[in-house]
Amino acid sequence: MSASGKILLVLMCGAAGYVAHPYLFPSTASESSEGEAEFVREAGLVEQEAVAATVVEEEVKFSNIVGKSVSKQPSLVEPEPDMDYKQGEADPFQDSGLILVGTQATATKELEKDAKYLELAITSGKWTEYRSMLLQSMADEFKQIRLGSNTTLFDPVWKEERFYKAMLRWRVLGIISPSSLDKVSEVPALVEMTKWIFNEDAVMEEIIMTVSEKDDVHGAFQMLCDIWRSHTEKPDQAKKYFNLALACSLVYDHQIRYKNQSSENGSHVEPFSRYQWYVDKNESGLLEVSIDRSSARDLTFVVCAPVSEEELDWALKKFRSKRRKSWGDTYGEVEYLMERAVEGLNPYKEYTLPEILKEGGICGDQTYFCVNTARAAGIPAFGLAGVTDLGGHAWAAVKIEPDEWSTKIGRIGGVSKGKGRDPQTGDSITEQEVWLWSTREHQNRKNLVEVNRLVWLSEVFDNINQKDLHVQAVYAAHKAGMSFPKIWHLVYSVMEKDPKYMEKPESAETIKSWWNFCNDLKREFKDNPRMAEMAITVEDKHIYPYAEMGDVRRQLARDRRRGNRDAEEQADLVTTSLKRESQLLLKRDKENALKEIGQLYDRALRDYGGSISGFRTMAEDYFAMMKSDEKMAKKAVMDIDLSFHRVVDTGSKNWFRAKAEVGVHKLICKMYREIGEVKRAENMEKRLERQIERAKRGAL
Repeated sequence: MSASGKILLVLMCGAAGYVAHPYLFPSTASESSEGEAEFVREAGLVEQEAVAATVVEEEVKFSNIVGKSVSKQPSLVEPEPDMDYKQGEADPFQDSGLILVGTQATATKELEKDAKYLELAITSGKWTEYRSMLLQSMADEFKQIRLGSNTTLFDPVWKEERFYKAMLRWRVLGIISPSSLDKVSEVPALVEMTKWIFNEDAVMEEIIMTVSEKDDVHGAFQMLCDIWRSHTEKPDQAKKYFNLALACSLVYDHQIRYKNQSSENGSHVEPFSRYQWYVDKNESGLLEVSIDRSSARDLTFVVCAPVSEEELDWALKKFRSKRRKSWGDTYGEVEYLMERAVEGLNPYKEYTLPEILKEGGICGDQTYFCVNTARAAGIPAFGLAGVTDLGGHAWAAVKIEPDEWSTKIGRIGGVSKGKGRDPQTGDSITEQEVWLWSTREHQNRKNLVEVNRLVWLSEVFDNINQKDLHVQAVYAAHKAGMSFPKIWHLVYSVMEKDPKYMEKPESAETIKSWWNFCNDLKREFKDNPRMAEMAITVEDKHIYPYAEMGDVRRQLARDRRRGNRDAEEQADLVTTSLKRESQLLLKRDKENALKEIGQLYDRALRDYGGSISGFRTMAEDYFAMMKSDEKMAKKAVMDIDLSFHRVVDTGSKNWFRAKAEVGVHKLICKMYREIGEVKRAENMEKRLERQIERAKRGAL
């Protein structure tokens, strides 16, 4: 070739390289690119240079309600994932991604690539890297979604089924740790289980909505794997009873001991045996509830019975004709044993269900019997306990219909602070929370998912550094699920991070915003005020330190009147309000506070003292605030004693009422002793002893 020809060839190659270099050498092309984007990986915020493109991307902006259409960048053909990955090699998911939006997302080739990536995560154990790839893909692909407006803002997201599946996978992998998934590749059955879980939206939703932060997820997952492997010969049965397996795994991440310690099976329930018992009974059609159609959350209230399988068998046989809706009748089938209530008689040798039915018992025994016979039939149930004007009491919460929990079983009027225990986490559950479970919003699975998926989406936005979208998704979840207390907590956390509310906490505008939040919260739960207790936190932190004291006291007085009218049994909410007002008075005006507090409680004891439990708490709080001042302490005891005789003391011969009244009277005697009036206290105590003896004789 001639010299001029060589020169021409070099120039042509140079021109071609100049045109092609953004695609061939992207690391050198980003300095002048307008397509530079910021993404977030799990390890933190990582700025990546975007591939230069002929189409300039439109930025997603919160102020424009992020509704602009974004053209997808042209890109090089992605290499197929290396299925022969070996430990120590480069991250197989680095610079990889999935198409999650549009018709191309469901193309056969893309679905095959998605399946290969999941297979690679299983075989390589690179779950953290796989999860990061899912997040990166969502960050990239979200730009392709044209969002709606106002109430339908995120509706277009749910139409992108591949995006939604990626979000669910990412969320599940935030629950199940990589170390838990580490060994699944060694067992073919577990490989199939893992693939099934990550390809079934309903299964992933169930996991996300059931698992709690307090669960031992690692231990639970290992148990779940063991149960799945037991169905090697019947894989379809493993899928059919997955919710039951999940419930058993979460409940038995800690030991549950038999109430009857002499059981032949040992001292505690064996999880797999309990799971298999329910499978066998359901397959035989012996249960009142088809547990293969129950949610995992409901089943946590079924599988947790602290009784042997022999007792469960007995209950099924004994109450074979009993129907779900009338199961509460079993509470009354245990005859009330007054000697046990009055003298503490223990008639049991083993405390089995048959023995309780034979010997009788008190409210706690009746509750235990009702709840565990219901569980034997596959019916969710647990016990509640609280305080009444007749003393402590126990009753049952039973899911008597597929969409209805009842707390009326064994319940008596005047109950305050009714609580049970969550068998999965050990947390307390208030009776008012159970009432909330029976509402349409909480029983409808479609609605549950619609509310929760907005929360999950908000977490995605938070992790890809789209803070404005994160806030928008939280508020969308709030609008869709205002009856969910946890959503109010999310909104509160968002407000606390907003400079608009935090930079000038004392401003009238800021205080008004917090007032509005609290008033909306109380209005939503006006018939169920215990669910609005978060308002106390907000008021004490963001309103009361800055608001006028007169406004604060008027608001607290309104809350007490409203609470006494709409939820008269919840006396402790009134006592909490009084205590808060007193503490504020002490902070704002120490010099005159005791006088103001004395007037406050003197009036409250008469207005709200009808509940014995409420009266007792008010008396204790009142005296505790006054006892450091001799004069005010004496006035407090006189106020309490006088109000007791006017409002509480009936002189009843009913054992339970008499015992409750004597308990408060003994408290007053103790106060008299503390202020130096010992003789008066002694005389009162003698009368009380005679009163309780009369009531005891009448009871027996």
